[in-house]
Amino acid sequence: MTVALIFIVAFSVVGAFNSDEFLKKYCEKNKFYESFHTKVDLYCLNVKFSPEELREIQSEDFVLANEKRIIFEGGDLDVVNINFLKKFPLTVEILFSKTLLKLTTQNEVVDSNLPLESIYISESKVFGNNNVNLFNSLPNLKHLSLTLNNMEEKTLTKQFLGNSSHLNYVQIFGPIFEKIDDDAFGDLPNIETLNLSFLNLTSLPRSIKNLKRLTWINLSRNELTEFPKEVLLSSLEDINLSSNKIDHISKEDFKNFPNLTTLFLGNNGIENIEIDTFNDLQKLEELALDGNKLSNVSKAHFEKLLNLKRVNLDRNFINVETSDLKGSGVFELNDQKIV
Repeated sequence: MTVALIFIVAFSVVGAFNSDEFLKKYCEKNKFYESFHTKVDLYCLNVKFSPEELREIQSEDFVLANEKRIIFEGGDLDVVNINFLKKFPLTVEILFSKTLLKLTTQNEVVDSNLPLESIYISESKVFGNNNVNLFNSLPNLKHLSLTLNNMEEKTLTKQFLGNSSHLNYVQIFGPIFEKIDDDAFGDLPNIETLNLSFLNLTSLPRSIKNLKRLTWINLSRNELTEFPKEVLLSSLEDINLSSNKIDHISKEDFKNFPNLTTLFLGNNGIENIEIDTFNDLQKLEELALDGNKLSNVSKAHFEKLLNLKRVNLDRNFINVETSDLKGSGVFELNDQKIV
C-alpha cells in the first residue's frame, strides 16, 4: 500500500503542468513580432488550457518570473483576472490578440502591486460584464488599449475603466461599444492621450470635461455634426475631428485652446469659415481642412497665425488660378473640385 501511494504521488508531481511545460507547449521566447515591429520576451500562440492545466495555473506555485513583454495570440483564455496576471510578476506589457477572453474579478478589489503598465486587447472576443474592476487592481497601469474587439457588453461604463491614478493613455478604437456612459472617464483625471475613433459617436460623454491633463484627442471617423463642447480644454495640443459630419465651425469653437498646435478637420462637410475663425489659435502649426466644401478661402483667414507651417486644403472647391494662396509653401491645394 505504501509503495503504491509513493508511486501515485511521484507520478502526479512528474506530470504536473508547471511553467516550464507551459513555455514548451505554447510559447516562443525573444520573438520578433511583426505587428509591433519589435521583439517581445514571450510570444504564446493558441493558448487553450485544459481543465487540468487551468487548475495548475491557478495554484500559487505557477509563476513566470522573467518575462517583461508578453503576447498571447489566438486561443481561448477562459479566465483573465488579477490572479492570472499575478503569474507574470515582472511583466510590464501584455497584449491579447485574436483571442477569446473572459474578464473576471475577485469579490473585492485586490491591490496587487504588480508592475504591469500596459494592457492591449486587439481583435478579440471579450466576455465579462461592465462591473469588472480588474483595472482597479493594477495600481501601475498607464496604458489601456481596446481595438477592434467584439465586446459582450456594449456599454462602456465607469466601473469597467476603473480609477487607476496612473492611467494616462486610453485607446478605444473601432465600433466595439454602442454607448459610452456620461461618467465613464469620471475617475481618470490623469489621462493625457485619448483615442475614441471609429466608434460611430453622435455625442461625447460629459466626463471628458474633467480630463484637465488631456493633451491629445482623436475623435475621427465618428458621426459628430458639430464641434464638441466637451473638448474645450485649455491643455489640448492636438485635436483630430476628421471624417465626421461637421458642416460648420465658428470662432467660438476655438476660444479656449492656448496650447493647440495641431487641428484636423478634414473630410467633414464644412462649406464656409469666417475670416477670424482661427484667430485665437496662436500656437497652431498644422491645420487640415482637406475634403470639405470650401471655396472662398484666402490668406486673410490665416494671417493672425504666426506659427502656422502647414494648411491642407486639398479636395475642396477653391479656384487655384485666382486664389492668393497659390505659390505659398504653407498651403496645399491639390485636386480642387471646380465646377
